[in-house]
Amino acid sequence: MDAPQDRRASGPGDPAARADFVRRLVDTEARIGIAGLEEA
Repeated sequence: MDAPQDRRASGPGDPAARADFVRRLVDTEARIGIAGLEEA
């Protein structure tokens, strides 16, 4: 996983990188949540 690298590379002064990181994080959580619902 390259999440820690992404967080280090995108400082608070880089909103575009931050938005991209958040978007990917939400997408990952959505996929995990969907998988959890399918298992239940």
